[in-house]
Amino acid sequence: MVYKNKSVQLCLIDQKDLTYQISTLKPVDCISQSVSQIGLINPPILSPVGNSGYRIVSGFRRIAACKKIGWSELSARILPSDMEQINILGLAIADNVQHRELNLIEQAVAIEKLGLYLDDDTDIISYGKKIGLQLNRQFINRLRRLNKLSDSIKDRVISDTIPLTIALELDKLDTASAEEVALFFDELRPTLNQQKEILLLVKELARVEDRSISDLIKTGSIGAIRGDMDLDRSQKLKRIRALLKKRRYPAIHHFEALFDRNLKALELPRDIDFSPPANFEGNRFSMTIFFHSLAEFKTHVGTLIRLADAPHFIEILKKQIDNQETLY
Repeated sequence: MVYKNKSVQLCLIDQKDLTYQISTLKPVDCISQSVSQIGLINPPILSPVGNSGYRIVSGFRRIAACKKIGWSELSARILPSDMEQINILGLAIADNVQHRELNLIEQAVAIEKLGLYLDDDTDIISYGKKIGLQLNRQFINRLRRLNKLSDSIKDRVISDTIPLTIALELDKLDTASAEEVALFFDELRPTLNQQKEILLLVKELARVEDRSISDLIKTGSIGAIRGDMDLDRSQKLKRIRALLKKRRYPAIHHFEALFDRNLKALELPRDIDFSPPANFEGNRFSMTIFFHSLAEFKTHVGTLIRLADAPHFIEILKKQIDNQETLY
């Protein structure tokens, strides 16, 4: 690539033209300090527009930093005026890829902009490979869906508050619900598995109760927990998850309480672990014993034998809830 190195007046550079912008990184304080101390090491790349103006190809933050510290001109690399736009875009993407790994939103932006010049995904995959983007059809489809989300949700994807799998689920919701769920996750910072669990529960509850997801998690008891200033984030998350499970699966919730109550009443030694079926579904319980000697083993076996006649143990196995029908 043949560049023309030139000193350019900042007033001639259109910083509002984002045609080739890929980066989502916004703060420029660190760059400003660096430029002030040691100068501009890597000059930005510009494309000429008209007789005297310039469009930024690469270096949006560097140019913003120079303007912030009061520079009136800077050294830049100027592209040929007859260079094709697809190749200018490819250069912009490649320049970013060479300096760091693009986040998901930046990749989504790159795909959207490449799509203005390349109609077929096969062409996008092939061209992307040349400029350092590793793509496939499924990933391209996901990036397109990601790019349809609001800026606030995209920001949370960038910050890793919302993983890609959750963001794609939010894409299926109405706008208000997607925004409220994203805000909810930003407030409480649940893990990926917790986000999956919560999203499934609120979707099912909203359908059962004929309410919007936004209304469900913004008002009522859930809204009250979210707004309780006496609870920290982990306490709020724990209570809301328990509440959602109780409302969605009341029978299972009741059995969970029954199991905990009876397990406590059994007063099992700490070396005997009694576990219910996964998610309290089915009838397969498990008992694990830990021992260091034959004598200790025999003691535990005696405890297990006595359990067979213990009322609290029998009540657990029968899965009866307050003398009602069994859970399963």
